Amino acid sequence: MDIGSITAGLSGQAQRATTGLVQDFNTFLTLLTSQLQNQDPLEPTDSNEFTRQLVSFAGVEQQIQSNQNLEDLATLTAFSQNAAAVNYLDKTVTIAGDTINHDGQSDLSFEYLLPVTADSADVKILDAQGNIVFEQPGQTNFGVHRLSFDSFDGGNNPVPPGQYTLRIDARNAENKPIETPLFVRAPVKEVETSGLTPLLTIGGQKVPLHEVSAVGL
Repeated sequence: MDIGSITAGLSGQAQRATTGLVQDFNTFLTLLTSQLQNQDPLEPTDSNEFTRQLVSFAGVEQQIQSNQNLEDLATLTAFSQNAAAVNYLDKTVTIAGDTINHDGQSDLSFEYLLPVTADSADVKILDAQGNIVFEQPGQTNFGVHRLSFDSFDGGNNPVPPGQYTLRIDARNAENKPIETPLFVRAPVKEVETSGLTPLLTIGGQKVPLHEVSAVGL
């Protein structure tokens, strides 16, 4: 893993800010030195004024050091995030969403969360054209329910590769719809660490690491 490429954006911004501060610092030092060299020996710089200038001098120096410390912290944070992201390879993760890309071989795995117990729940899986390829009654009790689709339609025919979407129509005893959060589960096939945020390739889509809600084997 190339830490230089991982933190290029952060380092560039911090470097520009630090360069500006160093230039201001050097200008301040030059002016202060010139003032001391050219002061009237009979009327030297007032001690209070000199103290204020030294305090300003110290403040600029501390600001430069703070910038460097922040840059180091950003570099370490980015490295830590990307190192952690690599550990997700080949592990099954859960993310919020309703669509997953089918490779033509693996089963598709979804989850849905019922915030309350439903009176009925209709589960459908649609292809990219909106055609229903799978439908069955779903579980209705409160909580998270997992659905595994073996990639065969109602006629026991294998479905082709492509995008498939989960639809849940859950209703209460008054036949009113219940809002149902949906999730997809899939193994991490690739980890991209070239940007500021690690991206995981999951079910044919790139997802930021922070959107992963659960990790399994």
